[in-house]
Amino acid sequence: MESRDVQRKRYLLCVHCDPATYFDDLEELKKHWQRLHRDKVILLCGQCKSEFRHQTSLVRHITTIHVNACQDLDSDDEEDNGESMETNSPESHNNSREQQNVSNNRSDTFSEHEEEGGRDEVNEEIDFQDEAAKFLLKLRSSGNLTNASVELIQNFTSNLISLLAAHFKRKTKNFLEENRVNEIVSEKFLSETFQIGNPFQGLETTDKQLDYFSEKYGLVKPEEMYLSSRIEHRLDRTSKMFLPKQVSQTFQSFSLIGTLTLIARNKYLRELILSEKESTDGISRGYKDGTDFKNNTFLQKYPFAFRIELNYDDLETANGMGSKDVIHKIGPFYIRIQNLPAEENSKLSSIFLLAMAYSEDLKDKGVFKKILTPLLEDLKKLQSDEGVEITLPEGGTFIIRACLVCFCADSLAAHALFGFMGCSAMKFCRLCLLSLTDLQESSNSIGPLRTSETHKQHVADVERDPTLRSAYGVNEESALASVLRVPEDSVMDAFHDFVGVAQMVLKLVLYEFILVKKLFTVFYFNANIVAFSYGSPEIKNKPSANITNERLYGEGHTLKQNGSQTFCLLRIFPFLIKGVAEDDRFLELVFLLQDIMRIVFSSQVRPRDVDQLEMIIAQHNSLFHELFVPPPGPPPLPPTGAASGAAPAPAPEGPSSDNEENEENVDDPNTDDNESEPDDNSGASQVAPASRRKRKKIVHKTKRLKKGINKLHHILHYPKQFREKGPLIRLWCARYEGRHRILRKHSAVQSNFKNIIKTMSRMFQLSTFDAFLQKKKPETIISSTDSVQEIVQNSIYSDILVSEGLLLDDQVKIVKSVSVKGEEYACGLFVVCPSQNEPFKFGLIADVIVEVKDASKVYLVVQECVNEGLSNRYNSYKIRNLFEAPPYLLKIENLIDYRPLPAWTPMERDGLGLYLHPRNIFC
Repeated sequence: MESRDVQRKRYLLCVHCDPATYFDDLEELKKHWQRLHRDKVILLCGQCKSEFRHQTSLVRHITTIHVNACQDLDSDDEEDNGESMETNSPESHNNSREQQNVSNNRSDTFSEHEEEGGRDEVNEEIDFQDEAAKFLLKLRSSGNLTNASVELIQNFTSNLISLLAAHFKRKTKNFLEENRVNEIVSEKFLSETFQIGNPFQGLETTDKQLDYFSEKYGLVKPEEMYLSSRIEHRLDRTSKMFLPKQVSQTFQSFSLIGTLTLIARNKYLRELILSEKESTDGISRGYKDGTDFKNNTFLQKYPFAFRIELNYDDLETANGMGSKDVIHKIGPFYIRIQNLPAEENSKLSSIFLLAMAYSEDLKDKGVFKKILTPLLEDLKKLQSDEGVEITLPEGGTFIIRACLVCFCADSLAAHALFGFMGCSAMKFCRLCLLSLTDLQESSNSIGPLRTSETHKQHVADVERDPTLRSAYGVNEESALASVLRVPEDSVMDAFHDFVGVAQMVLKLVLYEFILVKKLFTVFYFNANIVAFSYGSPEIKNKPSANITNERLYGEGHTLKQNGSQTFCLLRIFPFLIKGVAEDDRFLELVFLLQDIMRIVFSSQVRPRDVDQLEMIIAQHNSLFHELFVPPPGPPPLPPTGAASGAAPAPAPEGPSSDNEENEENVDDPNTDDNESEPDDNSGASQVAPASRRKRKKIVHKTKRLKKGINKLHHILHYPKQFREKGPLIRLWCARYEGRHRILRKHSAVQSNFKNIIKTMSRMFQLSTFDAFLQKKKPETIISSTDSVQEIVQNSIYSDILVSEGLLLDDQVKIVKSVSVKGEEYACGLFVVCPSQNEPFKFGLIADVIVEVKDASKVYLVVQECVNEGLSNRYNSYKIRNLFEAPPYLLKIENLIDYRPLPAWTPMERDGLGLYLHPRNIFC
């Protein structure tokens, strides 16, 4: 006699498979049809062999005709399950139940510790105040609520809890009275049981919340410190007149020792710091692989000392177009611990606030030194053999040692803090003594390098003779001169440099293609930006279609795109244009910039990659200088014999022209191309009638810059900084710019600008502390969509799954996309795979498989692709799917590059093929 399992499977049978496949759940069968038999014209019922043209009709047939038999079997199973509890293991029952629940969900989330369940149901005493405090942290972490809103939520939540407690007390009392048990349970017991009280007591104000988290969890509270004083005219309420009043200038400071103590007391972070290792394969992956670490005597003696990275930037809190856009600008100082791995340091919660001041106050001489004095005092204790000893929560002690290793900031902030003159000074570079005149002659020139010894001499000379400031480009001694090597420990910021360089190059090249060569129009280019298929990894970085002729004409070098949009636009630029030859020199300039950024934005680099970077930068800057920078010298004289009032002869076109086009006097964008112009007899007293005027089309010339570009010079120093400090993407300011987001949110919702740095610093600490409390060893959590669960034996990938060590009865999920540690892997994307015969190869993700029993194991079903090489027209790898090759499994941790790539196709009418454009190089 057949078992009930076999009888049930008769009704959920796919006869189109060979051999026929059985399913335990109707939803599994439906998804199986959708995945494998979508192209079938006729679908057959597995029980009665009836034919149906639509899947919905077949499902309706099964549920109406065969559902009773299925339900009878299920009810029999439930009865038998109650009788055979000793023979059936609870694990098998739970697994079958979980399988049914999962198959009915369209979007599932799996965890490595899913079987552990939620909170243990034990008789624990709940700390309502602690839960209420964490509830307030969650509210503040959004950054969208004012203090008044948080207090309002507190009051209403407290009242709601009181009402719920009274309600449950009354319900319980009524139940006891109805069952005549009220004599056993006293009224006093009920009152004590349901007397929850106000969980927000002691947390009513921001100060009390800061005190609570400081005492219980070690949150570092801001301390207001005095800078100086100034005279302001304030309204006197008595006399109703504005009278002069002395006002104190202050800043907010955070203890460095307190912040490092908070980090060291976190067991997860402490173990990460103590497990840091240097690379042994010759590939540079971080600061520890650079020469600066090897030459630092303190770090060589204490290799696990905290390496502190400092950042400073200005932030506008008021409306940038309003009348208070300067007086409310603030300057936050951030720190980050370099010892943490890149995965942890990429989180915004790994950036901590050190100080905050008004930007206007920072312009005064000596203010930086006053603000950084608490930092310097803490570093004296930390950068010593004794260090600072702390007690760990789990018992024992730990000695904190730390040193400041570098300062990361944009050019304006770096020049201000290091005491250099502005970026427009004659000696504009903080790493060498190149002058603007030398930059005009060559974009590949590097002046004599500044060193800490020569810089000290320059500072002494300037203090003795202030007229030497322009000769050295130095204003004063840096506030960090006692703890950093100035200027060697200053890091060139790849984020701001390449945002500026990329937008400038794209604008000049678009000007050439659209206005000079007239290969296409701005409307064509904008339409392609909108219609381009970016793919899921890049759609969030889609550029704005805001390119206009006026913007290309105008001064400045920006395209009004943010950083992510700029980098995306540069990568897709060759796919958006048409009519450009492969050997076009302007397009070659774009390709060279792409190659530079591909190396600079890599998290792993080899010595030969740095050498190649040096060579490509030289080629790029030489070509840029040739195309867009005119040679120095006086402007050309007008041709002899020209009539007084006659128009000057046009300069020769092209990049070799010696005439510098004045950007202020470029052709007026409001001028119509068909606008009439006077005839040759321009000096005549009478003007010819409009019908006889000549119509002449305006001819544009290649735009030439007035001077060299500072940021092009900056990238000349990148190879040296790679060798000294490791990959520069680990040190760029993009993450610090992201840290500004919570401050911008607070400034947008709060309406009180009185002592705004105090408000902002306190809100920052409370808003970001929630993420820090959650820092622990992460579980492998995978969010998947459109999942189909099946056993390995029934899977079409059973052979390759078994070859990976899975058993035939193991449960797996086949999903269309999966998100692992923030990176999404979806069907249709491409990955970079290891290869035995080549450095790498590309593969198409055909499916994603997740083990049910261990959700940390994710397999990509990869279809091999043919790499046809690097295209000269698109500077991308042209690929072709190799469908005849059998698919294979690949674990995500075995990928050469963890980032999946979308396939791009050209927007040209005759553009064919699939192309992959990696963001970085592969090691």
